[in-house]
Amino acid sequence: MNESQVDNLDLHLGDLEDTGAAVTTVIFRPSDDQAVLVVAVTDIAAVEAQLRSQLPDRLCVVPSRWTRAQLDQAQEHLLASWDQWGIYGSGPRCDEQAQATMTATLVRVTDEIADWIDTQPDGLVGLEPCLAPRRAGS
Repeated sequence: MNESQVDNLDLHLGDLEDTGAAVTTVIFRPSDDQAVLVVAVTDIAAVEAQLRSQLPDRLCVVPSRWTRAQLDQAQEHLLASWDQWGIYGSGPRCDEQAQATMTATLVRVTDEIADWIDTQPDGLVGLEPCLAPRRAGS
């Protein structure tokens, strides 16, 4: 999202994502006819300087829980462990506060996976089952 029109927002991020100042950028829609760019950041001043004049009433800046490097390292580790851990899918997710997490979908959590998760900051990596029991009556 370097130079673009996203929905009805015209913006230019410059190098905010490349430098890691902007960790996640998400469009939130408080109403059907309004879009707000919500940016989770590690450098508030850099993001404000680049984006506030472009989106004076449509920018929300929040501190990021993680750095871009932490998210990238978690994703790299998940990709490197893909076959060994039986991962079916992996990638970033964004919650309602514009905070990114890495998510891995797998059949089971082994001791090795649990031990690695324990070395990660709380909430950085989420594990989801790819199989779930059927509900009664389904």
